[in-house]
Amino acid sequence: AFVYVFSSLGNHLMAGIHFGTALCLYDGMLTMVEVNQSALLSELVTDAGERALMVRSSMLLGCLGTCSSVFGRLYWDREHVQPFQNMTLLLAAACVLVFGASHLLLSSIHKHVQPVSTHPDRPPTPALGQFISQLSQHTNFRHFVGVSAVQQFDCTFEKNFFVLFLNYFGGGSLSTLGHGLVISTSFVLPMLLTALSAGWVKRIGLFDTLHRILVARLAIVLVGMVAIGMQVSGTGMVLFLLANRIVSECCCRLFPLVVSDLTDEDVYLNERESSMSATIPGALNFFSKPAQALAPMAGLAMLTAQLDQAQTYNPSDEQLRPLAWYVAGVPLICVLLELGFWQSYSLRGSYKTKVSDHIRTMRETDESTNKLV
Repeated sequence: AFVYVFSSLGNHLMAGIHFGTALCLYDGMLTMVEVNQSALLSELVTDAGERALMVRSSMLLGCLGTCSSVFGRLYWDREHVQPFQNMTLLLAAACVLVFGASHLLLSSIHKHVQPVSTHPDRPPTPALGQFISQLSQHTNFRHFVGVSAVQQFDCTFEKNFFVLFLNYFGGGSLSTLGHGLVISTSFVLPMLLTALSAGWVKRIGLFDTLHRILVARLAIVLVGMVAIGMQVSGTGMVLFLLANRIVSECCCRLFPLVVSDLTDEDVYLNERESSMSATIPGALNFFSKPAQALAPMAGLAMLTAQLDQAQTYNPSDEQLRPLAWYVAGVPLICVLLELGFWQSYSLRGSYKTKVSDHIRTMRETDESTNKLV
């Protein structure tokens, strides 16, 4: 994707290399945080309701970090980027300090943790080839790889081009502060909606919660397509873009709960001595993350097909009408694919209860053994 975007060599080559490297490092750090979060969810608690509450706490604290998008929009100026660069430098420095403090805190806690004793009657940790063979037979893992890959593509597409589409369809009706507030809202509201979804997970289960969110998103996209057919105003398109992104991001935020369930099922199916709490999320990201690279290329190809290079920043109304159909068509295809994959996911109901009971019993046995030791 980076080679495709930065294909013009010359003065912009080093800027493209710098941007690509920085983005790779950022995405690597983000993936590491996601893997650790999923691993902790499966390791710390076994109850789905408690896991949902942990996700709620994470989302509420995450709302604080998204406030930086308001300042980013206020400081951004295409002609004078120095203030924006200073702001991002201060933000990066603050993140380094927070990560360092977290590392020291976790290291001090880890020193006082007693290692769990092993059980000779359970199979040992598998070799790489054996693990790949076991993973290929994990049916629900395969189905969720499909869901996750499509969602990765969709979230990356929505995130990368949200500001650009916002400028196209709402540029004349929003001030600079209004743009910043809309962008911040697109980050904050998904986290708040995810926090509210924790109650739904406890009442109706994770499968039904995600299914209803996907159906709600399908309804939003269909209503948006009807509105586009009626030549909705710029404000209406802004509301559609915002609602679509909020619900899409909410799905992404709930996925760590699904990964925790898959980790539990892996222990149940293969009778493991301990859970592969970091390996399962890592394998999932390995198979689904490549879809992130397709989203920028697909979006750029879509813009190139609809807009002339000279009119990229100021497209005409005639060019925006077909572009609006593309903007609605991409999430429509994605949500239909996700619903198809998700319907085949069988880790729910009585089977989900059976897997959870097995994990709970195994954890209680381990705790009893450690007390005796």
